Amino acid sequence: MLESFKAAGLDPIVIDENTDFSKLVVASNKHETNTEFLTRIMAHGCPTGALVQGMIMRAVESFAKVVAAEPDPNVFDSMFINGEAWRATGVWLTEQFETRYAKG
Repeated sequence: MLESFKAAGLDPIVIDENTDFSKLVVASNKHETNTEFLTRIMAHGCPTGALVQGMIMRAVESFAKVVAAEPDPNVFDSMFINGEAWRATGVWLTEQFETRYAKG
């Protein structure tokens, strides 16, 4: 099965009941960009393997739909976020997911 993951471009970390997860986290606790972080958690080391990819994609899709459907984008306004731009991003992401997973 490990060969199947590697053939799919994944490089899983093999663990057993004696694996010290705190050491794994500390070892990878360097400053990462958001892209590096997502790449790492999508491709490497999740104890449940590639299942993490489905969870991350589902979470992003679900949150994008919530943001896109908000009738009052001002609820997202803050010092750092313009609510209308945040909602527009949710709309764009929702469209991207719909296009990617369109039934055809």
